[in-house]
Amino acid sequence: MSQVRYPHRATRRLDDLDPLNGPKLYDRIHDDILVAGREFRRDQAEESMESIELLGSLMETYREYSDEAGPFGDMFGEWLECNGQTSERNGQFFTPIDVVDMMVEMTFQGTDLDRATPWTVCDPACGTGRFMLRTARYFAGNNHGALNFLLTNVDIDRRAFTFCTMNAVLNGIPGIHIHGDSLRMEVYEAFATLPVGQVALWERVRPETAKAWLVQSLKTPVPAPVAGRETVQTALEVGA
Repeated sequence: MSQVRYPHRATRRLDDLDPLNGPKLYDRIHDDILVAGREFRRDQAEESMESIELLGSLMETYREYSDEAGPFGDMFGEWLECNGQTSERNGQFFTPIDVVDMMVEMTFQGTDLDRATPWTVCDPACGTGRFMLRTARYFAGNNHGALNFLLTNVDIDRRAFTFCTMNAVLNGIPGIHIHGDSLRMEVYEAFATLPVGQVALWERVRPETAKAWLVQSLKTPVPAPVAGRETVQTALEVGA
């Protein structure tokens, strides 16, 4: 059993999903859930049982985590930090949650969260998505539960990108999640998340479409399209 001390007990359950002699958890999430999940057919459910069980385990673990840590917490980031799996040598340092909360408060305090044009936010080095999570927490607490924004997340680390996308799925957060290099404006892969109740569905986004959206999101703020199913399915031309 792992001797790592986690701030929240539920985080330890991720150890069981990441055995030393098996595929890494982020690879399983990427391949078995995010990619294979888009090809799921009800009449082939038996063939997808491993993927279904993994998604179910993550959802159950995150519910337990939220009971301890509160809504919109970063379970995956906490797990990586406590296990020493962040890449400090490559400049990967996750911003502490309290600092993220302060920055979100400074950004949105006194603004019209429920304006007709949803907010667009870009995090060019998103890690596991802490700014996304805490922005959602701020909107949920100060905007009658409505997540009136579309967040573009980018990270060059495939593991961080995968966990960020999964955080959006588990929390029902609208966003475009990009595996790429925001300095060189390169996009390798992307997913969009579409809130459905308390969780989110996901769709693959063409790299060229995701790049166009990234370029737009990094510009001086301009009127944004409505954040919702039409945004990612029509305006972004979601597809393989």
